[in-house]
Amino acid sequence: FQSADEVAAVLRAGPANISHLRQDRPWLFRIACTTIAAVIAWGIFSWWQMRQYYHADPESLNLYNNGLSLIREGNYAEATRVLEATLKKDSHFVMAHARLAEAMYDLDFQGNAQQELLTALPGRNRLRPLDRKYLDAIQSTVTGDASGALGEYRQILNELPPADKSSGYVDLGMAYERAGDIGQSLDSYSKAAALNTVNPAAYIHTGILQS
Repeated sequence: FQSADEVAAVLRAGPANISHLRQDRPWLFRIACTTIAAVIAWGIFSWWQMRQYYHADPESLNLYNNGLSLIREGNYAEATRVLEATLKKDSHFVMAHARLAEAMYDLDFQGNAQQELLTALPGRNRLRPLDRKYLDAIQSTVTGDASGALGEYRQILNELPPADKSSGYVDLGMAYERAGDIGQSLDSYSKAAALNTVNPAAYIHTGILQS
């Protein structure tokens, strides 16, 4: 040291000073650099992965959401019409193909349902993780694997944010309904109605089953 000021500067710097950290604790400096590099790499990978996911245009997405609401309300014929209109605008909309397969299945058009499902499946890797699970659940439904569909819809329900839980219980109730378990189905619709008192799907299904 050439002066007391230099000593004071070193003491004030503390271990967080990069130049001193590199000299005095090279192992800690290497760990810090590795951690920073890993965080940056993960951020770049996450950004790249998000870019790979399919993104529908707003108009197609709005049509799709209308079709999905109609499925949940049990209006499968109208849902089919709306989803077909969605696919005329965007034939690469994977989840629109999947939901159309679901609506076709509920209308007992098994051949059409399987065809739409086969069209949807090759695009599975471009879906967000939650949509992949929905696609898997629909595949189990269309292929007659009722217990598999129930398990998948339970997993989906656990992952949904609070705002979407009501719709998740409707989906689970429909899966129970397809499996012939009316008691569990009514229980799911009851939970859906309790979470969202203006969700028409829960009341429509409940009314039909109770009648």
